[in-house]
Amino acid sequence: ATHDPAVTEAVATLAELDVAAVADRIGPSVVTVNALDRGQVFGTGTGVIITDDGEIVTNAHVVADAETVRVRLDGETEPRDAEVLAIDEPNDLALLRIDATGLTPAVIAAPDDVTVGEPVVAIGFALALDGGASVTTGVVSALERTLVTEQGALGGLIQTDAAISSGNSGGPLVNADAEVIGINTAVATGSATTSASNVGFAI
Repeated sequence: ATHDPAVTEAVATLAELDVAAVADRIGPSVVTVNALDRGQVFGTGTGVIITDDGEIVTNAHVVADAETVRVRLDGETEPRDAEVLAIDEPNDLALLRIDATGLTPAVIAAPDDVTVGEPVVAIGFALALDGGASVTTGVVSALERTLVTEQGALGGLIQTDAAISSGNSGGPLVNADAEVIGINTAVATGSATTSASNVGFAI
């Protein structure tokens, strides 16, 4: 029998994936993002620090229609006010900034390095549960997927079976080296005629 070396390598890497180490490395770069209206939180998501002086990427839909946006850093209990620098609704991305220095930015993987079958870890504040971020694992299920949402069609997406829930939006999908390969954005849902299980998408 013949074996695909790429598949064999992916399976071996999955078996060796140190989830705790990956979560520990990416953890300081992951933040809670709260959207407020009239002082009340109406939405919670996740963000990824990309510069040491306070720039953060999240999903556009996390901060859409927010009067105020606040960000809580890893290890802190009080949120900080954030400025929305830019919103790219067609790609469901937003750029925030907080007044801070000395932060730990995430390492971004080269897009060409992402392969189907490689193990991944999703981290974010699923369901806005108390405590730290939720960590889930899976693989890259497919590349270049398109998903139609209420805001329009998102293209070039990474499909993963790592569990993604409300609150995970805007959080990182990372590889075994704790490098960000995508920003978690949505999950496929079933209907009266179709079923969907563990089909999530990252930008």
